[in-house]
Amino acid sequence: MQRGVIARVIFFFVIASLMLAELFMSNLGTLLGDVTSTSAMMGITPDAERTRLWILILLDAVAGLGALVAAIGLLRKNAAWQRYGALATAIGLVLYGVYQFFAALFQLN
Repeated sequence: MQRGVIARVIFFFVIASLMLAELFMSNLGTLLGDVTSTSAMMGITPDAERTRLWILILLDAVAGLGALVAAIGLLRKNAAWQRYGALATAIGLVLYGVYQFFAALFQLN
Protein backbone atom coordinates (compact mmCIF):
# COMPACT_ATOMS: atom_id res chain seq x y z
CA MET A 1 0.00 0.00 0.00
CA GLN A 2 1.38 3.41 -0.94
CA ARG A 3 2.19 6.11 1.60
CA GLY A 4 -0.43 8.49 0.22
CA VAL A 5 -3.16 5.88 0.53
CA ILE A 6 -2.22 5.14 4.13
CA ALA A 7 -2.40 8.85 4.99
CA ARG A 8 -5.86 9.12 3.38
CA VAL A 9 -7.13 6.04 5.22
CA ILE A 10 -5.88 7.45 8.53
CA PHE A 11 -7.48 10.83 7.72
CA PHE A 12 -10.90 9.31 6.99
CA PHE A 13 -10.74 7.00 10.02
CA VAL A 14 -9.94 10.00 12.26
CA ILE A 15 -12.87 11.98 10.79
CA ALA A 16 -15.17 8.96 11.23
CA SER A 17 -14.02 8.43 14.81
CA LEU A 18 -14.51 12.08 15.76
CA MET A 19 -17.95 12.43 14.17
CA LEU A 20 -19.29 9.12 15.50
CA ALA A 21 -17.84 9.81 18.97
CA GLU A 22 -19.61 13.16 19.02
CA LEU A 23 -22.80 11.49 17.86
CA PHE A 24 -22.81 8.87 20.63
CA MET A 25 -20.98 10.59 23.49
CA SER A 26 -22.24 14.14 23.18
CA ASN A 27 -25.44 14.53 21.20
CA LEU A 28 -27.11 11.19 21.86
CA GLY A 29 -25.96 11.29 25.48
CA THR A 30 -27.53 14.70 25.95
CA LEU A 31 -30.71 13.64 24.18
CA LEU A 32 -31.10 10.58 26.41
CA GLY A 33 -30.06 12.50 29.52
CA ASP A 34 -31.20 15.79 31.02
CA VAL A 35 -32.31 17.93 28.08
CA THR A 36 -33.98 20.47 30.36
CA SER A 37 -30.79 21.71 32.01
CA THR A 38 -28.94 21.81 28.69
CA SER A 39 -31.73 23.79 27.04
CA ALA A 40 -31.86 26.18 30.00
CA MET A 41 -28.11 26.73 29.72
CA MET A 42 -28.51 27.57 26.02
CA GLY A 43 -31.61 29.69 26.52
CA ILE A 44 -34.00 27.62 24.40
CA THR A 45 -36.97 25.37 25.10
CA PRO A 46 -36.45 21.64 25.70
CA ASP A 47 -38.36 20.84 22.49
CA ALA A 48 -36.11 23.14 20.47
CA GLU A 49 -33.06 21.50 22.05
CA ARG A 50 -34.36 18.02 21.16
CA THR A 51 -34.88 19.12 17.56
CA ARG A 52 -31.41 20.67 17.46
CA LEU A 53 -29.85 17.48 18.83
CA TRP A 54 -31.67 15.27 16.29
CA ILE A 55 -30.39 17.46 13.45
CA LEU A 56 -26.84 17.27 14.82
CA ILE A 57 -27.13 13.49 15.23
CA LEU A 58 -28.23 13.15 11.60
CA LEU A 59 -25.39 15.34 10.32
CA ASP A 60 -22.85 13.53 12.53
CA ALA A 61 -24.06 10.22 11.11
CA VAL A 62 -23.83 11.40 7.49
CA ALA A 63 -20.29 12.72 7.90
CA GLY A 64 -19.07 9.86 10.11
CA LEU A 65 -20.49 7.04 8.03
CA GLY A 66 -19.36 8.76 4.83
CA ALA A 67 -15.81 8.91 6.17
CA LEU A 68 -16.00 5.26 7.14
CA VAL A 69 -17.21 4.33 3.63
CA ALA A 70 -14.37 6.37 2.08
CA ALA A 71 -11.76 4.67 4.28
CA ILE A 72 -13.11 1.22 3.47
CA GLY A 73 -13.19 2.15 -0.22
CA LEU A 74 -9.53 3.13 -0.03
CA LEU A 75 -8.61 -0.16 1.65
CA ARG A 76 -10.62 -2.21 -0.86
CA LYS A 77 -9.45 -0.08 -3.83
CA ASN A 78 -13.07 0.60 -4.73
CA ALA A 79 -13.27 3.96 -6.52
CA ALA A 80 -17.05 4.30 -6.17
CA TRP A 81 -16.93 3.85 -2.40
CA GLN A 82 -14.08 6.34 -2.18
CA ARG A 83 -15.97 8.98 -4.17
CA TYR A 84 -19.35 8.54 -2.51
CA GLY A 85 -17.84 8.33 0.96
CA ALA A 86 -15.74 11.45 0.46
CA LEU A 87 -18.75 13.28 -1.00
CA ALA A 88 -21.00 12.27 1.91
CA THR A 89 -18.30 13.35 4.37
CA ALA A 90 -17.87 16.72 2.70
CA ILE A 91 -21.62 17.36 2.45
CA GLY A 92 -22.18 16.27 6.06
CA LEU A 93 -19.38 18.47 7.43
CA VAL A 94 -20.40 21.53 5.39
CA LEU A 95 -24.05 21.20 6.40
CA TYR A 96 -22.99 20.64 10.01
CA GLY A 97 -20.95 23.84 10.00
CA VAL A 98 -23.67 25.87 8.28
CA TYR A 99 -26.31 24.58 10.70
CA GLN A 100 -24.16 25.29 13.75
CA PHE A 101 -23.41 28.81 12.49
CA PHE A 102 -27.05 29.72 11.89
CA ALA A 103 -28.24 28.00 15.08
CA ALA A 104 -25.76 30.06 17.08
CA LEU A 105 -26.68 33.21 15.20
CA PHE A 106 -30.47 32.97 15.38
CA GLN A 107 -31.57 30.30 17.88
CA LEU A 108 -29.19 30.29 20.83
CA ASN A 109 -28.85 33.12 23.33
